[in-house]
Amino acid sequence: VGTTFERYLNNTQQRIKTYFETHILEYFGLLKISNITPLYCQKRLNSWAESLPIYKHLRIYVNMVFKYRF
Repeated sequence: VGTTFERYLNNTQQRIKTYFETHILEYFGLLKISNITPLYCQKRLNSWAESLPIYKHLRIYVNMVFKYRF
């Protein structure tokens, strides 16, 4: 079944995939990066902050996508 580290890594990957599938792609998935404004991002972050305890994680992953893109 794998080492503790392998299980931890698999759980982490699955959690991040779930964040993208259930939260991030819902708002960003169909948009071109060039059409995403800071105001749009802030509105999404504010919405997540009101309802999701994991909003900081979502912000980090969205930010990573932008850093990778640019």
